Amino acid sequence: MKKVNFGDLLGTLDNDYYNKIEREFASQLSKNAIDTALNTNIETLGGKVFYYMFKIVSQKFDEHCTKCFDEIIKVKIKELMKNNDGQIKATKLDKKSFIAQFTTQQYEVAKKAGITPSRLSKVLKNTLSDFYAFEVISLATTNNMKPQIAFEQLYYIPLTDSDILKKTKTSKKNKPTD
Repeated sequence: MKKVNFGDLLGTLDNDYYNKIEREFASQLSKNAIDTALNTNIETLGGKVFYYMFKIVSQKFDEHCTKCFDEIIKVKIKELMKNNDGQIKATKLDKKSFIAQFTTQQYEVAKKAGITPSRLSKVLKNTLSDFYAFEVISLATTNNMKPQIAFEQLYYIPLTDSDILKKTKTSKKNKPTD
């Protein structure tokens, strides 16, 4: 799969995306944080960073984010159908509450959305810092929810430099492939 950075994706929606993001986050984020976010591969872009920046640029949030991540989601679901991870234990966290509205079985939610059950479990236990943006979109769309609603439920705390510049914990198994 071809790597696409977030800035290039936003550029397909609005040529003035950088100025819009810079104006919106001038007092909130450093230029370094903005540039880092925009140069991130969309496959590994955190959901919170995606949401706060994408909503500034996109006039049709649900339609655009679904189109932008459609190929990635299809590939992830297909890859996951080839593999079969074991069952996961539930934990009582905010992210679990988000998943619980869809079904009581985390394993089924993960498989349906193209997320390895072990990755979902790690996000819910906070051993991985966040969902990837495409995972939030996939979780929403495979469960008849608009992506913007899912992002709003998950990311109500304002975006900060540390959301972008922190070292995210990613296992080798879950790193995207070309």
